[in-house]
Amino acid sequence: NIRRESQGPDRDPSTIQHRAIQMLSGEADWEIVLDDDGPGELADIVLMTRSDECLDVLFVHCKYSSKPEAGARIDDLYDVCGQAMKMNRAKSVPELLTRRLLRREVQRQEKGMTGLVIGNVDLLAAVVREARYRKLRATVAIVQPGMSKAAISEDMRALLGGTERCLA
Repeated sequence: NIRRESQGPDRDPSTIQHRAIQMLSGEADWEIVLDDDGPGELADIVLMTRSDECLDVLFVHCKYSSKPEAGARIDDLYDVCGQAMKMNRAKSVPELLTRRLLRREVQRQEKGMTGLVIGNVDLLAAVVREARYRKLRATVAIVQPGMSKAAISEDMRALLGGTERCLA
């Protein structure tokens, strides 16, 4: 359902976020897949893995569609592009970024919930401890199923291009 964004604590499979996790977690050998959706989030979904001296992190921002079918609505892109652009600041300090993710997950678990889809809190803590010694390779992605590639407008292309340039 492209009009339902968050999977929630029950991990509703009919949501954008659930589908994005399902697809992205299968694309690489991620050690951590974290649903960080909520106030103060870094991204709706954060995927992490360590390789050699690097920490690879994929930040995924999801947004629901304002209509039940995909189209050329620039308003559907503004919020998700804005969320993605905010990531530039967070990408510069990997240790603080990972520590924030761990703190949020510990708080969730203290309430009897978890955002971890793959991995566990001990593995996340290990990633945090090692973050300062690894080079961060961060990628930011947006998920907006309300945007039709076939119907995309020039203004939408410009917004996406500006977002990409901001994140480069």
